[in-house]
Amino acid sequence: MNILFIHQNFPGQFGKLAEKLAENSENRVVTLGEKKKNKRFRKPGVIDYWYEKPSISSSDTHAYLRLMDTNVRRGQEVYRALRALRK
Repeated sequence: MNILFIHQNFPGQFGKLAEKLAENSENRVVTLGEKKKNKRFRKPGVIDYWYEKPSISSSDTHAYLRLMDTNVRRGQEVYRALRALRK
């Protein structure tokens, strides 16, 4: 079975689950998280990929929309990473 974990702060609450699922050699476990310095999830059977941290919203963005803008930018980075993984 192919299993993909997408979480900006991977491993977060999913690390142990990913590790447990990877114990079964029939599973292919892949993770995708936001790239941070010195952050790796090196566990046997788990393939980890990272996407670039999204750019910061400009100061021109309305304060109420900054979080939404950041999350849209994060979604775009995840999309780009998933397209690259597919290739």
